[in-house]
Amino acid sequence: MIVLASDYVGFKIVEFLGGRRDPVDFVGLDPEDRGGFNSAIEKATLFRWPAAAVLAPADLERADVLERLVRSRPRLGILAWWPSILKGRILSIPLGGWLNLHPGYLPHNRGKNPNFWCLVDGTPCGVSLHYADSGVDTGDVVAQER
Repeated sequence: MIVLASDYVGFKIVEFLGGRRDPVDFVGLDPEDRGGFNSAIEKATLFRWPAAAVLAPADLERADVLERLVRSRPRLGILAWWPSILKGRILSIPLGGWLNLHPGYLPHNRGKNPNFWCLVDGTPCGVSLHYADSGVDTGDVVAQER
């Protein structure tokens, strides 16, 4: 499994996954270290999965690292509060795709600040778990709570 984690929510998702059976083989850290949680995410990762590779932000752009990810044949990718849209080769690496946690009730309020826009526009508020694709929060929805 690959996890790209950012901020407090990413840290909590890594902690949650640490209590599950599925191993995490790679964890990518946020390029901007939002909230200063990269260190905590790295520590939580290596505590639970000492053999996991913690990827620095620049690693996700390197061809040799992407090839290593492809060769590992990860079953699933998880975007744990990841702040950017995945593009290019990395999007197709996990065999089962990428799951993304979105703090909005899709298809309403895609993109940033969905909790603000649902109040302004009067659209449904909620949270969605969906597959990431090349669009902005346009992949198939797996689960939602309004």
